[in-house]
This record gives sequence, structure tokens and C-alpha cells, in this order.
Amino acid sequence: MPGVHAWHSGDQWEFYKPILEGDVFNYTNELVDVQVKDSQMAGKTVIQYHDIKYYNQREELVAKAHDWCVRAARKAAEDKGKYADIKVAEYTKEELDKIYKDYESEIVRGANPRYWEDVNAGDALQPVIKGPLSRRDIYAWLIGAGSPFIKAHGLAMGFFQRHQGADMVDARTGLADVPELVHMEDSRAQTIGIPGAYDYGCQRISWLDNVITNWMGDDGFIKNLNGTLKRFNIVGDTHWMKGKVTKKYIVNGEHLVDIECWGENQRGEITLPGSATVRLPLRRRA
Repeated sequence: MPGVHAWHSGDQWEFYKPILEGDVFNYTNELVDVQVKDSQMAGKTVIQYHDIKYYNQREELVAKAHDWCVRAARKAAEDKGKYADIKVAEYTKEELDKIYKDYESEIVRGANPRYWEDVNAGDALQPVIKGPLSRRDIYAWLIGAGSPFIKAHGLAMGFFQRHQGADMVDARTGLADVPELVHMEDSRAQTIGIPGAYDYGCQRISWLDNVITNWMGDDGFIKNLNGTLKRFNIVGDTHWMKGKVTKKYIVNGEHLVDIECWGENQRGEITLPGSATVRLPLRRRA
């Protein structure tokens, strides 16, 4: 849609089976709802909701995602300037030293099981730090995730020929390229009202996985994970991914724990509220 941008805004994941090395997947993606709303960011917006189902080579349903994205006119978002007040982060040596120490304090439980009996409501999860965000972090994540848009030379030109209007003009340079470059170029991000290049929404939601899997260990299993993207995470920002246990219970023989989780930046803003349910093992009794 020429002139219309899309912002990944949230995911609700359900996981049914482990994903094993060597598995191959097919998926279906169904548009399930469309809502028109007024927003402070860009005036008239359209929210698209999708159900995505992932099947392995045995045709087993492994996971399902209900996600949504916000679409709005790029020029309207630039003119509104809702996020123009976001300042590029600056750090003192003392602040950076604290960040480095937080990296050193990360605990990956791994093969050391966390048993359901040992968990109580109110328990805090060891935070996981991400940042200060750099373009290197974004590129590394993109290499693993892949992209239908990032192509080179003739392949890129062929894409534009097949998809007329898929390009986005940089207001400063006049260069037309894929909208995905808002995650890499400040001037292109500023064209849609964001002060600088920012992370991928699904990249940040995956960080919630990190704090939970670190805490639960290899024998735990995430049943569901939900995250809603509330504010932007621009290059230079630092996030602490945090969580706490809110409930433990048993359903159909599964020993479950509910977790409130979130991403909080150096400004003290919660940019990504979330929640999860985890299945934990029981201690083996003689």
C-alpha cells in the first residue's frame, strides 16, 4: 500500500510441542479481523489481526500466533510527531559499567531443573539486559530471522518491479527503498515520525522468551507467551527484561506457573508489557 506503513504491535503465542533440531515447518496466515481507529500517532489507523499456524514435517500443529499490526499514513505519522520527544540515549561511564555488570549477572539455568514445588507467587525472575541497542544487534537478529524485503542489486530491482508501490522514499536523500530500512537508517525512521532507527517488534518480543527460558531451565515448557509493544526502542536504548510469578496451579495434570513479564528501558518506561504460562517439572519421589 503506497504511502502506508505497518508497525508490528503485539503477539499472543501458544506452543503445543517442542521444536526439535532438524524440524521443517509450513505455516498458514489468515487475516481474521480489521478495525479502524483514531490514534494520537497518525490520526486514522487500521489494525490488522492475523492467526498464524505452524506445522512440522509430521503435519503436527506445533505453535499458533495471534498477532496484530497498525497501519497508518507515513506522512500523517511524521506530521503528528507523537514520538518526537524521544531523545537519543547518552550514558556516563558509571552507567555503562552498571550495564556491563548486569550482563555478567545473567543466569541461564539450563540443565539445572526448576521444580514446580520450589516456586511461589511473588518470586522475581532474574532480569536479562538487552542494549544499548545498536544496528549490529538489529542486523544480527535479522540474519537469523530472515526477511522477504532485504535483497541486493538485481534481486531487489526485480522485487520492486513485481510489487509496484512497495518502496518508500527517504525524505532527506530522495532514495526509494524498502520500508524495512526504518530499522537501519535514522532519516528513513524520521520520515514516519520516529527520531531514529528502531528495533523490530518481534525481535523485542523474543527477548521475553529469553528471560523466561533462562529462569525455567531446559525441563520447563512455555505454554503461551503474550506481548504488546507500547513504545519504540530506538538505537541507543537499553532494556531490562523482567518478570515475576503471579500464580501456580495444576490443570489436567500439568503443573503450571503464570508469569507477568515486561521490558523496561533506561527511562523507566515499560515499552513491552507481557505475560506467560510455563509448565514445570515435579521432583521425582522415591
